[in-house]
Order: sequence, then structure tokens, then C-alpha cells
Amino acid sequence: MFDEETLKGFQFIDKIIGEAVKEAQERNWQNGLPNIYSKNKKIYYELPDGRIMNHEELCNYAETTDPNLLFLCR
Repeated sequence: MFDEETLKGFQFIDKIIGEAVKEAQERNWQNGLPNIYSKNKKIYYELPDGRIMNHEELCNYAETTDPNLLFLCR
């Protein structure tokens, strides 16, 4: 399989990627943007307040509450 040095390299890369993802998520929330995820071929949006919505729910929310998010509905 892989030697110990290679495995440590993979672990280091995985750690760096995880930290970068967390930083990007925080930056999105600070700017009022949702984080976007895919599960079972469906897209979900996690709003800064923790609510999770599908695409239709997000667009309804954007139309009535937060027009700044309408760009995600096009």
C-alpha cells in the first residue's frame, strides 16, 4: 500500500483542505451568503442562521425576505 511518509503527506493535505473549507464557509456566512451542498443529487443551501433549504425554498425566501440571494435562483 502506502508507506508511512506518504500517509502522513495525505493526512497533512486532508487537514489543509479541511481548514480551507471551514474558512470559506465562515467567510460566506460573514458575507450573508449560504453554503451550498449536494446530497443524493439534490442541492441544499445552509443559511448563516443555520437553516437548510432546498432550491425552491431558497428562491421563495429570497423573493420575500432577502432579495440579495436572488442571484442563486437564476
